[in-house]
Amino acid sequence: MKKQKLKGLWIPVNILLNEELSDKERIVLSMILYLSDETGSCFASNKYIAECIV
Repeated sequence: MKKQKLKGLWIPVNILLNEELSDKERIVLSMILYLSDETGSCFASNKYIAECIV
């Protein structure tokens, strides 16, 4: 998968205010939503997502 140059990430309010999630979980969920925006599916690997949030 070609690495995208993220310039920002929108965190939806339902994820942001969910007190059951850690900060990293909020970021991962937001990335999955961002990456699935055009197709409705996210095909990013766990490795790719991990490299983006390190």
